[in-house]
Amino acid sequence: MLLLALACRTNLSVNAIEPDSGDSEVLVQPTIVVNELSSSADWVELYNPGTESVGLASYFLTDDYTNKTKYPLTGGIEPAGHALLSELPFGLAASGEAVGLFDEDGEPVDWVTFPSMSDDEVYARIPDGGAWKQTGFGTPGETNVELYLGTEILVGAGETWSYLDGGEEPANNWTDAGYDDSTWARGEAPLGYGDDQKTVIGYGADSSNKHVTTWFRFAFEADDPEVIHGAVIGLVCDDGCLVRVNGTEVVRHALADGDVTADMLASETASGAAEYSWNIYEFDPAPIVDGDNVVSVEVHQASMTSSDLSFDLYLDVEVLTPE
Repeated sequence: MLLLALACRTNLSVNAIEPDSGDSEVLVQPTIVVNELSSSADWVELYNPGTESVGLASYFLTDDYTNKTKYPLTGGIEPAGHALLSELPFGLAASGEAVGLFDEDGEPVDWVTFPSMSDDEVYARIPDGGAWKQTGFGTPGETNVELYLGTEILVGAGETWSYLDGGEEPANNWTDAGYDDSTWARGEAPLGYGDDQKTVIGYGADSSNKHVTTWFRFAFEADDPEVIHGAVIGLVCDDGCLVRVNGTEVVRHALADGDVTADMLASETASGAAEYSWNIYEFDPAPIVDGDNVVSVEVHQASMTSSDLSFDLYLDVEVLTPE
């Protein structure tokens, strides 16, 4: 689980300086502060560093120091809590500008000038209420931590897969995580026939009329899919493959567009080094859910007289981590 708990600072003092005001400076003891912002998504996060709840009805957010009541706020923030303002009546310039808070008397509570940022960057106090830092990943509405990309293996190469090699297509729900594949054979990858496989599978009684398709399943678990930033599948496939995660297609390799049937031949033949080389595909990790998941693969031959079949797969995800 991604731990987002950090100690919160209290009794902060912030310098709120009017732009182009020379040496004039107003020191204010804030009850809330601007804590994080994104110029690409136009949101601002507020933070309450104190020990008591703060009502927001007496505060205003603005990007214009001469128009201090531009956006009246509502609601409140609990102690050490956050408020995410995601429907601003003004945009935040990607080239950099300023945004801040004013109280009902027109006094500046917090004013921050933020730099130019790319679409992937945010400007945040790290930790909450601390020093400003430009960073690659935001934590809108959550405790501010600096996040990094790490790699987690959900399915490793050489795993033990369930497989169906009798030529008869399984039930329609065979790609669901809850499907019962207990009657399927099991074997360690790489699976196939004709080459150096760890598990030799069947292809039917006639070597001149082999089964076109073989089906494979592997169950895995995922924790906190909301921290997954990207996903990669590595695929050894001779000849064509259709890969699904929880029933959603994520990779199509050497198969024509459109509906895929059990008798569909692969659109190209893997030969030479391509028979055992890894094909790398990035995909949207949205189909991965918290808890039980399944990756299901159907492998199609380019010819019913093909001399070999090979299959292996790994699935890695990039996760946001504070370390």
